[in-house]
Amino acid sequence: MDTGGAIQWVAADSGEEFPASQVSIDILTNTFKEMAASGDVRAATICYDALAVPPGKTVKVDAIGFALEHRSGESVTALIPYIRGENKDVDCGDLFTVERSPPFFEIR
Repeated sequence: MDTGGAIQWVAADSGEEFPASQVSIDILTNTFKEMAASGDVRAATICYDALAVPPGKTVKVDAIGFALEHRSGESVTALIPYIRGENKDVDCGDLFTVERSPPFFEIR
C-alpha cells in the first residue's frame, strides 16, 4: 500500500521460468525494503504457499501464508490452513498468527 492508501501489486522476476519459492520471497523482501527506505509504502504483504503447524496440532499442514508489515513496526505472519479435496474443492481451517521481526521497514 502506498503512502496515499492505494494498493500496488508487486511481482518478483528472477529471470527463471520456475524459480524456487524462497528466491521469489527474497526478491520481494528486498524490493519492499527499498520501497520502505524511500518512503514509498506504508504497508507491505507477501502471500505464499506454506507448511505450518496450527495451534494445538503436531503435524505440518498446507497453509496460505501472509507476511504482513506496517511502517509503524507492527509485523505478523497470518496463516490459513487448507485441505484440497479430491474434487479440487478447498476447505480452509481457522486463521492463526505468529509474531515475526519486521524485515521491510527499519524500526526507528
